[in-house]
Amino acid sequence: MPNEIIKSDSNQVPSFEEFQKMILQHGADSDLINWAAKQYGRIPSVIRALNNFDPSGISSAIDQLFSEKASEREQENILRAVYILANRIWKIETKNVVRLTEEKFKFLYFVYQNSKTDVFSRVDADPIQNLMGISQNKIVSIGQHLAENGFVKFRSWVEGIWILHDGVVKVESELLNNELPHFASNGELSAIEGRIRLRFTLLQHLYNLTGEDTFKKIGHVDLANISKVDHQIVLNQLLPYLESEGWVRSATVDTVKITEDGIDFVKGLQNKKE
Repeated sequence: MPNEIIKSDSNQVPSFEEFQKMILQHGADSDLINWAAKQYGRIPSVIRALNNFDPSGISSAIDQLFSEKASEREQENILRAVYILANRIWKIETKNVVRLTEEKFKFLYFVYQNSKTDVFSRVDADPIQNLMGISQNKIVSIGQHLAENGFVKFRSWVEGIWILHDGVVKVESELLNNELPHFASNGELSAIEGRIRLRFTLLQHLYNLTGEDTFKKIGHVDLANISKVDHQIVLNQLLPYLESEGWVRSATVDTVKITEDGIDFVKGLQNKKE
């Protein structure tokens, strides 16, 4: 079902209007939104109903934002949020990234775990070698492979390793959508869900502070204070993730702006009362 919706015959992403038409005409019922709400009781299930429509595991975060069926007026906003996710899936699929072997994913997971998704945090290669129990040459080979596929930044053993956005997405996707591997800690899923909630909390606050004005600059410190999140976490973990998704963009060294995609995404997730 997802491939039918996301990809057109020309292998191009369909417009929102085409996407909306296909969604509303799919299946026995003409309204997928009402169908999903009837079947699952919550609007977030719309995303789960579209097989694997959630590679980053954000359903847990979306559940925090919805509590009941949205009004008819809000359905277009919800579809726009789903459309953004569909575009993201399409972009990931077109990269044709080969599924990582357990050994390579284990390496990536340890980088993710040690960095705590901080894209500026250097991770030493030595502890990873000790944890994996393999040769230095093999560590270098795996690191180079992951770097070539855009999951980490790695040039040499001495320089160390940095997690990249695609690496964060890959680890969270694998852990949230598959059985927890034996080498992952039991509390990792809770930690990931906590990070996801922080990302969406920050994005919502930015949306509220800007009033949908994509030219309005919001200070990092102000955003951290209103979100009640440590300033360094905002700078090194949350904002880089949101910017890589295209939902925010840097304005100056200490300010940030929301984007139209960010506005559409937040509006799609809101459950406003009539």
